[in-house]
Amino acid sequence: ATVGLMTLPIMGTATPGKAALEEAKEPAIALGIALQITNILRDVGEDAGRGRIYIPKEDMEKFNYTEEELFNGVINENYIDLMKFSLITPLQKYYFFFFR
Repeated sequence: ATVGLMTLPIMGTATPGKAALEEAKEPAIALGIALQITNILRDVGEDAGRGRIYIPKEDMEKFNYTEEELFNGVINENYIDLMKFSLITPLQKYYFFFFR
């Protein structure tokens, strides 16, 4: 969320002024969250290679994908479904940011 707020002065708003900046905060926060989740998903393999997992455990359990599989680089239907599910939130946040 912080990243999105930090970009506000750079990206600006459709209309100038403090009121417009306040109105833009919620979409900026959505953008920050989307960027963070995108970064986590982009780095799944690299993080696993370093012994780190940032995907929520409950999501992995929901799709029956284990830490062992992740650490061994197993890409199966469970992994693909997990990644599809994990993309829903950032896609919703990007949509909110761009089409609000």
